[in-house]
Amino acid sequence: MHIRSRKRKTSRSGLSLLEVLLSIAILGVSMVAIGHLFNLGFRSALDVQLRSEANMIADTTMAEVAAGVIDFAAGGGLVEANPEWQYEVASQQSQQPGLLSVTVKISRESDPDNNVSVSLVRLLADPDFEPEQEFGGSERSGSGT
Repeated sequence: MHIRSRKRKTSRSGLSLLEVLLSIAILGVSMVAIGHLFNLGFRSALDVQLRSEANMIADTTMAEVAAGVIDFAAGGGLVEANPEWQYEVASQQSQQPGLLSVTVKISRESDPDNNVSVSLVRLLADPDFEPEQEFGGSERSGSGT
């Protein structure tokens, strides 16, 4: 008699412990990466919001300087509408006579994690400027003959 050995092919119906641990490790690493990206996106959105607010405050402060509400030599102080922000005003003569180069700097230094600073520079009319009046030697008279 001849005995044949039959090999049965068994099909696996479950996962091994190694496969389960490996899939959990991959899931954990991907969750850490997604959490880091979420945190990065949140910080970027907060930075954009603060910079937008600083730009609006700088524009408003510059308009107050141009209207004469804030003096050129005021130096600076807290923004009335939002005391978290500080402003500084500096002016210097420009290359064009009669114009001042005015710089308004807005900063928020109360929160070290979100330190934002914006500067705005514009040319404004110098209120102390008196143009030199030069008269030529010829004056016109009203007689037409």
